[in-house]
Amino acid sequence: FAQMLLNGAELDGVRLLSPKTVELMTTDLVGDLREGGGFGLGFGVTRSLAESGELDTVGKYYWGSFWYGTFFIDPVEDMIGISLANKHPGGGATLNELFQILAYQAVVD
Repeated sequence: FAQMLLNGAELDGVRLLSPKTVELMTTDLVGDLREGGGFGLGFGVTRSLAESGELDTVGKYYWGSFWYGTFFIDPVEDMIGISLANKHPGGGATLNELFQILAYQAVVD
């Protein structure tokens, strides 16, 4: 699923969604109504580095689960990150944040 979204709605040469659908899913549609980042039709969206406060890329979209799993898709860096854990409540756990930081630190141009 994540690879299909990163590919612009195609996987293995098969179009699964329209490009416009993916654009609506991954573009901030709420503006200042959501503090800390934007939100499209399905994902949180990084609007600015200052707002995210993390090692990040503007345009990255992401979501997490109740049981502490998370994923992000970064079209600028052509990167997908998936962190799966089974923890509830998350409490002060930082695994997902550390995973993202390490993934971005590994990017070299």
